[in-house]
Amino acid sequence: MIARTGRYKKWPVAGMAIAAVGMSLLSTMDPDTSRITSSLYMLIVGVGLGMVMQVLVLAVQNAAEFSDLGVVTSSVNFFRSLGGSFRVSIFGAVFASLLSSRLVELVPAGLLDDAGLSAESLSASRRSSSTACRGARAVTPPLSESITAVFLLVVPLLVLGVVLAAVMPELKLKDTAHIGSTLEGAEITVAELAGGEPAVDELTDHETSPIDRQR
Repeated sequence: MIARTGRYKKWPVAGMAIAAVGMSLLSTMDPDTSRITSSLYMLIVGVGLGMVMQVLVLAVQNAAEFSDLGVVTSSVNFFRSLGGSFRVSIFGAVFASLLSSRLVELVPAGLLDDAGLSAESLSASRRSSSTACRGARAVTPPLSESITAVFLLVVPLLVLGVVLAAVMPELKLKDTAHIGSTLEGAEITVAELAGGEPAVDELTDHETSPIDRQR
């Protein structure tokens, strides 16, 4: 659809908005939420992010010169990985802090030790199923509240993403494949790359051949 219309800006805008809605729904979960419901919420987030990730790569590649295509693509992947590392670290620290405070607030003092969840019992080789059940019932509400609080903290970041995607300039989608630096100034159409008859013409570095969008 993007290749046919030449428009790509609406996809990250809509995707960020959908992901924000899905993350808001995830923040409403509790220990009684069914697996089907939680899967539906995660599907909404996945659809939203799927409309964003590759389209942003396309936008960056479309704005760059062909000679810089490898640099900008690798830069996108690098900063995406770097951002993911920061996100895991930051939100992991927030989750651990929230869980610690929630355990103090919601779990009576000594209950975890009575349930067999002391440091000594956790390192033991055996623990009865009844002890494990008591411990699970004790920590489930604090764990649920901590996770959903992190989901809620992500929503403003996704809303900010909607704003940034909305102000992102939408350049005309390029319709040429310039690979002159690879083939000594030659241009090859996408139709030829897709399996047509090879026809390499000697062109100057400034000449281009149009891409067959229908293929």
